[in-house]
Amino acid sequence: GAELSYRKWSHYRLIYFGEEEERDLSDTVKAAIGAEYTMSLKKMDLFFRLGFNLDKQPRKDAGTVLSNYSAGAGILYKGVEFGVGFLYTRGTTGGIGQDHFTICTSLSKKM
Repeated sequence: GAELSYRKWSHYRLIYFGEEEERDLSDTVKAAIGAEYTMSLKKMDLFFRLGFNLDKQPRKDAGTVLSNYSAGAGILYKGVEFGVGFLYTRGTTGGIGQDHFTICTSLSKKM
């Protein structure tokens, strides 16, 4: 699948203790693409996912675009799904490099 989203950050308002704080934010576009492969076995389904997105950050002074690479896998057995995902993020914000790795897990029951 693919996704293209537009965020109107220029209209974002922050009110802190009743006072509006000024934000100098620009509107952003995020582009993402991903794929999933499902393998059905006799008693369970296995799934594998890959994805990539470019995520422009809204701060005008930073000029940041983050590149996110993701991968995941999971199993669906008797209505219970367990998954694990990995996300690698790379980019620069205000001259400071971002280079980090995130691991996520999920457990859900299909109703």
